[in-house]
Amino acid sequence: MVLFLPVVAGADHARHAVEAGEALLAAVRDPILVEGGVRVGVGVHTGEAFVGAMGTDDKLDFTALGDTVNVAARLGSDAGPGELLVTGTAWRAAGNGESGDWRQLTVKGRDAPLEVVVVQAASPEMVVSG
Repeated sequence: MVLFLPVVAGADHARHAVEAGEALLAAVRDPILVEGGVRVGVGVHTGEAFVGAMGTDDKLDFTALGDTVNVAARLGSDAGPGELLVTGTAWRAAGNGESGDWRQLTVKGRDAPLEVVVVQAASPEMVVSG
């Protein structure tokens, strides 16, 4: 799980998250990793979350909680190898408008399907926009 907090990543946090997902998928398409069985799928969502340090003096963790985090985690779990699933909310916030391969996806914990864009990993030389 990676957090792109607006206070750190800036106003373009959604775009940075999508680009990071693309870059991760490009990195793990290395033939040696693929032959070794590395299969990665990525999910991206944006929205409000409860973020902060939680725990005790002995064990303190920085974490994020809430529906936004749950949706992102579910997308990451549902994404197939080499697949980036981005909610419509995050896709538009990243400045991509209505382009892309749009689908309806039912995820655990949600009554209604989510509108997502599916991005397939390109070649290992995939260039991340920016």
